[in-house]
Amino acid sequence: MLSFFVINLLIPGDPDELAITTPEGPWKLIKMPSFAETKAKIAAAIESRPKELPVGETYYLENATGMDSGAAAAERAFDEITPILLAASFATGMAVTINRSTMGSSVAIVQPSDHWPRARALGSGAYVVSTADEFRQLVETYPSAEPVLTVSRG
Repeated sequence: MLSFFVINLLIPGDPDELAITTPEGPWKLIKMPSFAETKAKIAAAIESRPKELPVGETYYLENATGMDSGAAAAERAFDEITPILLAASFATGMAVTINRSTMGSSVAIVQPSDHWPRARALGSGAYVVSTADEFRQLVETYPSAEPVLTVSRG
């Protein structure tokens, strides 16, 4: 399984779980137990600007594909992370990214990709979607519509 902590993702309606279908199989976003606390911390930065703007892990991103599925399958699924993160960032107006794997992941992130947004606070977002379903639809289109975003290993 591929499993990562997602930073700064605030989906309209705050769904507990959201399935995203991509060419390499379904991804699932699962709300973190500390979601409400983290969301409040991120949103509070708008009212009274702290010295260091807050970022926080709000969801897990999981795909059943892992090293037991074969290295090629895991790599293809891993390549979808960049367009998923960029789509989520565009949809929410926030810097949505990952910087570490969960304990259940068969692939560990040693260093985040240069292609992913940096973990930084941008307040409570500037949404181009208004529902979780619109968010899902937008994110699902990126991995196949933007093949140029796939990281080349060569």
